[in-house]
Amino acid sequence: MIEGWIKHNVNVSIIITEELYSKVKEQADRHLYDLITDERIKFYVYPKKMNFVSFACNDYGILFRLLMKTGTYNNKQLMCCNPTARQWGKEFFERYLKDSLLLTDI
Repeated sequence: MIEGWIKHNVNVSIIITEELYSKVKEQADRHLYDLITDERIKFYVYPKKMNFVSFACNDYGILFRLLMKTGTYNNKQLMCCNPTARQWGKEFFERYLKDSLLLTDI
């Protein structure tokens, strides 16, 4: 999904959990480094508990990577693209963004 947005020159902002960031650092590979250093993508780490894995927002839609009820990772994604969802997503994103740290390196 994210690679498709990048391919079409869409700027993307993504907020991830600290847990996901730790896993990313452990498994750092060239592809991931390229994503983090791509100027069209901004990764942020949220230092508090989130009830989802990550949240992406751009001018075209929002994308959630969710957790199961047990708190374990779920590979399903929730994507919304209608104007109302995009507006809600921007407001939701801003709420989490204010407490997040910009990720500039692995």
